[in-house]
Amino acid sequence: MSFLKKMYLGTGLALALLASCKKDESVVPEAAMGTITGKVVAGNNASPIKVATIFGQSNGKLYITHTDITGSFSLDMPAGNRHITIQTGDGSLFRTEMDVAVVEGQTTQVAANAVQLTQVANLAYIQGSYDKIENILVDSLGYTANPLLWGMLNDISSISSYDAIFINCTTQSDLAQITPQIDSTLAAYVANGGSLYISDWAVKCLIGQRTLSANDPCGVQRQGGFIPDSLLCVRHAGQMGYFYNAPITSTSLQSYLGKTNIDEIYYNLGQWEQINYLDNNFWETLVSNPTNGLPLLIRTTQYTNPGRGTISIGSSSNNGYSSVCTPSAMGNVTLSVKTTDLPAYLSAGATQGICSNPNGSGTIYFTTFHNEPNGQIGPDIKHILEYVILNL
Repeated sequence: MSFLKKMYLGTGLALALLASCKKDESVVPEAAMGTITGKVVAGNNASPIKVATIFGQSNGKLYITHTDITGSFSLDMPAGNRHITIQTGDGSLFRTEMDVAVVEGQTTQVAANAVQLTQVANLAYIQGSYDKIENILVDSLGYTANPLLWGMLNDISSISSYDAIFINCTTQSDLAQITPQIDSTLAAYVANGGSLYISDWAVKCLIGQRTLSANDPCGVQRQGGFIPDSLLCVRHAGQMGYFYNAPITSTSLQSYLGKTNIDEIYYNLGQWEQINYLDNNFWETLVSNPTNGLPLLIRTTQYTNPGRGTISIGSSSNNGYSSVCTPSAMGNVTLSVKTTDLPAYLSAGATQGICSNPNGSGTIYFTTFHNEPNGQIGPDIKHILEYVILNL
């Protein structure tokens, strides 16, 4: 081999090594990571909070995970002092925040005991004769809610401080107290971000007073209400009896229950409000009838009514917080973040606003089943109602 060829090869090798060294020098090492673990429970310090969202951000990257059916979670984050949030739903009702010192290569348990999910919202309920969801909200989960009288629904100023209101199934004489002014008040309440739980006969709060039987077609309109009859048609047609293996059609509810079918739903009263038709672009079905496919539990975040003005709804605990939407292992989730941290979350890829709810309206849940005061309720129904409470 000639001297020139040897020199050329040697020079080429040296240049290649130099280029390789420069390339290695340009690689930014991954952040040193640690793990945060814990268990989340309800206000009663006992019931596990399933499918809660845990998240934090660091240097333009979002870190997010969810609790399992035991309430336990594991979240990997860069080492250092980190701020994490634990929430259910969109974070406006239940949210706990804490600072955690994450140690490189180590697992840090956030608390010696389980972490309680904090109620940050004001909640209220209308008492019922056939339903007492406050038994689950207060007695089972350990949270608080104030009782309201029907007359208070006539005045938006009487309910505007509440983030969510639970209206239980009750007698027809109680429901006769619903006035056109209540229709108008609830419309303004939901349009401005307030959320409602409506059970069985209390659907009159949504679609009007008139009671219609099984023989009345959906073309027969009700009077009053603030949800048009074209979006929801219910009839006094449900029969007493059992439903077995009712399909759960919501993936988030499937994750919460850890199953795809409800073992048993018992309707111990006849003439419950059967959903005969709904607009699937407006409502989402969470549970359906195994015999005819009709919905049994539905929700919507799509209500809008620009004519209802701009009214401040809810607790001052949410002042200084903003909503962002981001993908997660459970699908798109809404996170409640400090407004001062909003730019960091947007730079991490989140988008501002509530997922699938561009209107900023509240959530409405309507369930045809309920928890009877006499305790005739299966474990699946109890857990479903817990899910509704935590995700309003």
